[in-house]
Amino acid sequence: MRKLGILLLLIGAACSNGEKTNQPSDTPTSGVLSVVADAAYQPIVDSEIRAFTVQYPYADVRVKYLTEVESWKQFINDSAKVIISSRRLSAQEEKYLRSIKVVPKVTPLAYDALAFLLHPSIADTCLTYDEIRQIVTGEITDWKDVAKGKKTGKIQLVMDNAGGSSARTLKDLFLGKKDFPSTITATQDYQKVIDWVAEHPNSLGVIPVSWVCDPDDPQMVSFLSKIKVAEIAATEVSRDRGEGYQPFQAYMAQKKYPFTREVFAISRQSYAGLALGFNAYMAGPKGQLIFLKSGLLPATQNIRIQSIKQ
Repeated sequence: MRKLGILLLLIGAACSNGEKTNQPSDTPTSGVLSVVADAAYQPIVDSEIRAFTVQYPYADVRVKYLTEVESWKQFINDSAKVIISSRRLSAQEEKYLRSIKVVPKVTPLAYDALAFLLHPSIADTCLTYDEIRQIVTGEITDWKDVAKGKKTGKIQLVMDNAGGSSARTLKDLFLGKKDFPSTITATQDYQKVIDWVAEHPNSLGVIPVSWVCDPDDPQMVSFLSKIKVAEIAATEVSRDRGEGYQPFQAYMAQKKYPFTREVFAISRQSYAGLALGFNAYMAGPKGQLIFLKSGLLPATQNIRIQSIKQ
């Protein structure tokens, strides 16, 4: 009877261990999480991960920074449980995920914007929304047709690459199913866009503002010493009145800067695991403060806009 009791105990322990293998290996504050993020947000996401893992040392957040197109491929194919991106799921993507019993959870994080970069030699840095549209569509190709012809030369529009979020945002706004003009230059890297504009006086660079908006980041201060960030006016009349706006948080909040877009964290995890914990942290007070200090507009926390007289 004693041997039988030991045998039953061992069988019970084995069954118990077998049941545990079916349980999630992570919690909201511990375990391993795979994330893919648009490379546009690398400086900020790095800061979010550092802060989160300092507070929760048993959490291991592993991130890959890719183009928007590549990051979405990995997320849909289940190579990552969370994606950080400036676009939502398409209807087709959501339909596919639900067909495999995945219910995506969308967490708004912040608002960022496209910044338009100019060579430091350009005196008039204010462009109108319609001038940007015409440059993107190829209707305007020379600086003499911009800003009342104060500059001449062929315009060279420069972006990171065709699979990036900057290109997709401009395509959604101005091109639809049409292709970009063949004159566009792709550098494959945001820092290279900045360097290109700094070296080519006739270029117009397009990058996410997250790469030039943090005044406390020495690298970004270095970037800003090489180029100018354009102001955008709604119309020519607005420009004449001096109503051009740069992609600052206050102007994004007041909807005065037209190239603003939302940033999301989207999870495909079906239980309360590390994806839930990390996304909740980024949307919570501490995570939102990181977005604020990095120059983006927090999505879930109220901010106070204060006018400063110069």
